[in-house]
Amino acid sequence: MIRAFRPVVALAVSVLLTTALSRRTFAALASSVVAFLAGCLDANSATDRTPTNTDDTADTDTPTATSADHAEPDAEGTTALESIDSDAIERAEIRTADESEPWAGSDGLYGVRIANATDEPVQTTVGLTHNGDELLARELELPARGDVVLECSEGGRYELSAETAGSATETAINWEPTACATGTTELTVSASGISMAVSLDC
Repeated sequence: MIRAFRPVVALAVSVLLTTALSRRTFAALASSVVAFLAGCLDANSATDRTPTNTDDTADTDTPTATSADHAEPDAEGTTALESIDSDAIERAEIRTADESEPWAGSDGLYGVRIANATDEPVQTTVGLTHNGDELLARELELPARGDVVLECSEGGRYELSAETAGSATETAINWEPTACATGTTELTVSASGISMAVSLDC
């Protein structure tokens, strides 16, 4: 009887072992499948991401306007002051050392000359009014041994001021073209300060 049961027991043990192995195999296979699917999903997610557009560039403002306090060389090598909108001013320019001499004014005009007698450029704040109306109020750079020349055609009262880092001066003149052929005010900037000379040809 005992011998008869031995095949049955062996078969039962074999079934149990096979079942246990099958479960382990299934678990391992299931783990491999899950890992594979997870890798595929990650790859698809990376592929589906929208790349950042690196070709777009930020808008930048390109400065095109020239500051009104600067000067621009003209065709003759002198430098005309920009943005002076006045019917009274006939001429406005900054001249280098090669162009600054001679100057004695022009017939029928009131002239202003601010000369730099030093060998270095000088920052000078210049103000000019005509009958109380502002014609010029800005900081200018006087070239070494150069000057600023302003010539005005309308008669009336002109008030002129100039200021450097070390000195300042103011002057006023009444000029009428019907009474005086020319009129000039000359300011000279030097290491010792600002000197002034006024001339009327009446």
